Amino acid sequence: MATRRTRQPHTPDFRHRVPGPLPAVAESEAELTALLTPALFAPRQVERRDPRNPARLIRLRARILTLPVMVALVVSLVGRRLGSIAEGQRVLVQDGLLWVSPLQVSEHALAKRLDTLPARALAEVFTEVSARLQAQPPPQIPGLERWTEVCPRFSRIAMVDGSTLEAIRKKPQLLQAQPGLALAGRMLVRVEAFTHRPLWQLYTEEAVAKDKRFAGEILASVPERGLLVFDLGVFSFLGFDDFTDQHKFDVVSAAHLCGRFARSDSPRC
Repeated sequence: MATRRTRQPHTPDFRHRVPGPLPAVAESEAELTALLTPALFAPRQVERRDPRNPARLIRLRARILTLPVMVALVVSLVGRRLGSIAEGQRVLVQDGLLWVSPLQVSEHALAKRLDTLPARALAEVFTEVSARLQAQPPPQIPGLERWTEVCPRFSRIAMVDGSTLEAIRKKPQLLQAQPGLALAGRMLVRVEAFTHRPLWQLYTEEAVAKDKRFAGEILASVPERGLLVFDLGVFSFLGFDDFTDQHKFDVVSAAHLCGRFARSDSPRC
């Protein structure tokens, strides 16, 4: 006779916790609304590729879940740390998100629209918002006065870094044919060193691509007499020569260099 196993009580410290959404901050939402104006979305037609014929473009219908609504959802998922699409749907229905008033929509509809929303549309919005930020006067940063002797020596001080995007669900037909884990690609972003305002971005669908592969694009994005800070992902002695030849400057993290030379048994560090 099979014995029935008693269920052990779970330890509260090891339970999976899903944090609730952060409260809306009126000042932050006002800044986002000023940047993401309706004029930014009006001329855009959202299109995606036909899964059966990738050369054919399909225009997505704009009825309820338009591009402004989806941008408000994506920004809120990140900015307010909404734990899931279901949580985003709940907040959207009850309170609304950013410039979107409360909207009656199902979780399934949001998930389906996100699956078909082309990343190119969001990338174009991000590029225009970055240009708008650069056109604004720089914000006042506490402690910046300590760098008054350094900043005038360079035309711009910036930082660049790359990141492999997380695994994505293989629901679209284009991804179902791929074996194994499907990563969302790799992205590089160059930002101002003190304000962190985006200056330049690059995306590739090849998740295993190394940052050194895009050294030419990174170098071209740096203005003359500009200073670029990066880590070992872009480190290259030949790259240093290219920076010098074009009257540009670069800085690599000393901790990264020490770790590299220590592993190679070099006495240089």
